[in-house]
Amino acid sequence: MIKVSVIIPVYNAERYLGDCLGSLFLQTLPKDEIELIAVNDGSVDGSLSLLDALAEKHPNLRVISKENGGAASARNAGLDIAAGEYVGFVDSDDWVEPDMYEVMYRSAKDCDADIVFCNIVKNESENMPAYLDTQAYSEQDMKKHIYPRLISAAPSDGSTLRGAVWCRIFKRSLIEAEGIRFQEDLIYNEDGLFTIQATLAAKMYVYLGESYLYHNRVNSGSITKRYIPDLWLRQRKMLPMLSQVVSNSEYPFGEQIRRKALNIAEYSIENEVKQKNRNGLRHRLRAIRFIMSDELLQETIGKLDKNSLKKIDRGYLISIRLKLPLLALIIAKHRYRNNRYF
Repeated sequence: MIKVSVIIPVYNAERYLGDCLGSLFLQTLPKDEIELIAVNDGSVDGSLSLLDALAEKHPNLRVISKENGGAASARNAGLDIAAGEYVGFVDSDDWVEPDMYEVMYRSAKDCDADIVFCNIVKNESENMPAYLDTQAYSEQDMKKHIYPRLISAAPSDGSTLRGAVWCRIFKRSLIEAEGIRFQEDLIYNEDGLFTIQATLAAKMYVYLGESYLYHNRVNSGSITKRYIPDLWLRQRKMLPMLSQVVSNSEYPFGEQIRRKALNIAEYSIENEVKQKNRNGLRHRLRAIRFIMSDELLQETIGKLDKNSLKKIDRGYLISIRLKLPLLALIIAKHRYRNNRYF
């Protein structure tokens, strides 16, 4: 029986692919209990050749190839053929500890968990702080400790739970029953939306805050460092999606969605000050003014409680409400210098 299916979207990842898959070949779960699904997403380097060569040596590696469509479509393609009791995801430039999936699977089975969430190592050795106590959370516990931090937490509640799918495993029967898939028209946060949907459907959730099992490689080519034209237009789509996802929940997520709208606007404004944006000041200010003029944004953040925000976020809120692009640009450059995302 396949206990865990691990889906790896691959796009021009030849440089790191050996490290990534090498760590997966060393998993302590027996090889007939873990399947590795590498989805070549239209790579134009040597990624596909390397995958094919590795698949000849490792029978539990399945390779599928598709036209380039982004990480969300690659993950969906992997989900379509996954056979494991649980599914996990690994980015092709990251790597994992040898016992990651055995530890997570055993934790899941101990309490019939729908989701297991492990802790993260940044690059080689920077252990990230724990979000929660290490324990199993029932549905009632989730409403008390997880829901308040699921979409966008107020500072008084602690930091927002990281939405990345690669530090979690999900019960596949839950994903299938709820019809949960990655939104392919989002370029950023599509995995966060997937995680939110799965969390709202979950009845039992395990957090392994003391188990540092996943290594997240931070490199200069990551999406948080690239300049992405029209980022706001692509990301604003998440707001109605979030509203739809939480519409059947009795938990009041309205304020979190309002904070998330502000966060997305901030990401989009900060995108305009990235070093790889070669547009001039006038173009950047025009792009920021366009974001601020968005009726959906203005409507969503109109009732946002500024007292629930950090000082710099309050500055953003004021600049957006009053449509002051130069002020927002100054704030963005300040945050850029302090290396928040970049």
